[in-house]
Amino acid sequence: MKECLPLLGSGSFAVRTAALAFRSKRCLVIETENPDIKKFAIALGMDELIRVKKIPLDRRHNAKIDYPALRALLGKIKHPIPRLP
Repeated sequence: MKECLPLLGSGSFAVRTAALAFRSKRCLVIETENPDIKKFAIALGMDELIRVKKIPLDRRHNAKIDYPALRALLGKIKHPIPRLP
């Protein structure tokens, strides 16, 4: 069995992430302000990195991401989403 290693160094982690297509881009939505997450998003082949305060969860399971609610939240973003290099 392969060992799981932290991707962002010790003590640095994302609370929750979600990958989805949004505005015709591959986006990684994340609940963190960690600047190192940008490297992780690029390594995953993402076009955009979007930081949010809280990713909405399915009310029944409280662990599954509520993608319709997340898309609605992202749709409220007024400014253009910056592209990853």
